[in-house]
Amino acid sequence: MKSFTLTLIYEDPLEESTFQLSEVDKSLLENFLQFARKIESSKIVKIGMPFSFNSNHKQGEEATVIFTLPDWEYVESYIHRLRPIILQNEKTNFYKICNLLAHKIEIPRIRKAIKEEKMLFQGEGINGIMKVKLNDQIITSEDMLQKYLNAFEFHKDEDKRQEIKKLNEAMPLETMKVFIFWLLQEKGGAILRIAEFVRKIIDTINGIESEPIKAELLASRFRKE
Repeated sequence: MKSFTLTLIYEDPLEESTFQLSEVDKSLLENFLQFARKIESSKIVKIGMPFSFNSNHKQGEEATVIFTLPDWEYVESYIHRLRPIILQNEKTNFYKICNLLAHKIEIPRIRKAIKEEKMLFQGEGINGIMKVKLNDQIITSEDMLQKYLNAFEFHKDEDKRQEIKKLNEAMPLETMKVFIFWLLQEKGGAILRIAEFVRKIIDTINGIESEPIKAELLASRFRKE
């Protein structure tokens, strides 16, 4: 089976890592990049992921939440473009792509950056700012996002719908959607940053310079051996 040998060059200070990709690896990365391009071209990304959120809570008083969300039809379209990357059983699943890259590339700073993107993808950046908990359920969590997606978007899981409806007694669905959208926004950002890194690899193999994705993991470059 044909393979491709590349050297990743990372500067300040200079580090190099030579690695090989099989045709299967290349095809997998190309498919991931193709799906990421569809996310990049979605309406909601093009209009800048419009979203605002403000929470005010004083001791002894009921919390107030003021928010604006984009047209939810745009969000639904965006969600379905995320599907081949966020579903666990897909070959182009985000974690699988990240693990492939981290396995091949031995530069510690690159591996650290990939690990950080995985953390952002699963909502750690949000939970570092605020953690919303309701009835022992963390609303700003990957688990809650998956429940929502399986209840309302990817499937119509009635058990998960009932779980969410019970939570909606204390937090309306529209308010919950603020945190769902925030989590989805974080996923999109991590995907596009990894995709830009992947684009450089594929372009190096193919000997071309394609349109950059408007996100970068690290300022690195590649050389084909």
